[in-house]
Amino acid sequence: MDTYDPITLFTHREHAILAKYFGLQHLRPKEACDPSLFTMLAPTRWSESRKGVALKQGYECGRYKIDPETIEEDFIASGESSPSPVEAAVARICLDTAKRRESSSRRIPKIPGPPLESQFIATVDWGGEGFRACSWPEAYHITKIPYYNRWVVTSTRDTSEITGYDECAIFNSPSNQPERSVCCDALLRYWRYQLLFKQPVFNEIRASGLLAAADLSSVAALVWPSSEIPKDSWNEFVKRTGFDLKRYAEEKRKDEEL
Repeated sequence: MDTYDPITLFTHREHAILAKYFGLQHLRPKEACDPSLFTMLAPTRWSESRKGVALKQGYECGRYKIDPETIEEDFIASGESSPSPVEAAVARICLDTAKRRESSSRRIPKIPGPPLESQFIATVDWGGEGFRACSWPEAYHITKIPYYNRWVVTSTRDTSEITGYDECAIFNSPSNQPERSVCCDALLRYWRYQLLFKQPVFNEIRASGLLAAADLSSVAALVWPSSEIPKDSWNEFVKRTGFDLKRYAEEKRKDEEL
């Protein structure tokens, strides 16, 4: 088990991962300089709920090749793996640290410092037409990382079969930047990257959070200027119209049976 830094809530291994991702190796504690902290681990060999986040091999049927033996300085920007093991680990640090602090199974002293708090940005659905037929949702969150003073925007999907991981960090920025601007910048860059792989615009804005549907539509219009872009999020639509999806689904099922 890694020892937690006495000042921050991160293990030395997590410090090594964060410092590499941010390009701020000079800020990492001396205990986080050990190269062995970048050992790639099989998911079944390391309990992150008890030991903290570590680099893990991605789902091997992922869309992009992931080389577990290579962690180079330019690995994140190389484009050879998307997401990289480092980006995936950073996302787990952002999204899971608060849960790990509260875990009763964790056999460590109380972790000092405030927990990380991730704010929900939005969820879009890349699936097909109809009410979530072939649903393919992707949720975005933003988290402020103390000590390194950075914002991190993360993506979460409900499967790891496409990219090898179901969570990844997609953007980071100094924490003195307005968080909404950071969110828009992150999604603009991320969606433009998706466009390189011929990704059409999302089919639905399933839920809006820190960014309203209008914000998401404006960003999407810069990426897919000639496409028809959803203007309403699902939760905004339900609130505005009083639409009952469960009732609709039940009525549709009865019609199909008839």
